[in-house]
Amino acid sequence: MSSGGSEYVYSRGVTSYTTVSSGGAEYVSSGGTASDTIVSSGGTEIVFNGGTAVGDPVLSGGIEIVSSGGKDSGTIVSSGGAQKVVGGRTFGTVLDGGTESLFSGGTASALSSAAAVTSMSI
Repeated sequence: MSSGGSEYVYSRGVTSYTTVSSGGAEYVSSGGTASDTIVSSGGTEIVFNGGTAVGDPVLSGGIEIVSSGGKDSGTIVSSGGAQKVVGGRTFGTVLDGGTESLFSGGTASALSSAAAVTSMSI
């Protein structure tokens, strides 16, 4: 998806190997699962309460947001990419030059990092 396109993954919905770029967005809500979504420059993936993302690479210029109640595992954040955990939970994120920001209520476990992790309260 690009140029303002959007994909919505709802209850019992599953999507795999989607590419989100250049103004595109993927929204994963309660009961939905996104697997191996490639989030590249200008793309955004948002995981909402009850949604799950698994193994999504976040490339330079891409952003993944894990909001309150959302879950993410196995994401690889490359240089220039960003993962923002706003009340959600992540497990096994690998920071390969990218950044992870933990906001109030966000948790990260089994993090592997050679890059920056920031923690903020908002």
